[in-house]
Amino acid sequence: MTGWAAEPQITSTVVTSLVALVIGLGGGGGLVALFKVSADRGKIVVEAAQGAVIVQTSVIRDMQANQDRMQHDMDSLRAERDALRAEFAALQGARDAEVADLRSEVARLRADVGM
Repeated sequence: MTGWAAEPQITSTVVTSLVALVIGLGGGGGLVALFKVSADRGKIVVEAAQGAVIVQTSVIRDMQANQDRMQHDMDSLRAERDALRAEFAALQGARDAEVADLRSEVARLRADVGM
């Protein structure tokens, strides 16, 4: 019979601990919130994944916009480079023609002077 007497003490100790835990958790509201979080865990994961997809989509759109802007800038720079190359070629042609004219004039002047 001593075994029966000890068991109610343990049970009352366990009950007392559970009551203290419930009271400690805010009169049961904390315990309910704990179970609710456990039940909503899947929903939280889905909402987090949806948020991540939204952020990724936004980042991808920004990256595409940056890529489009950079492509436009690169096309503009290539066009400017081609225009500068054409201008440089024209200037080289004009310089070569001027040098040829100066050489002819030098030769004519030397002939006039008798050199």
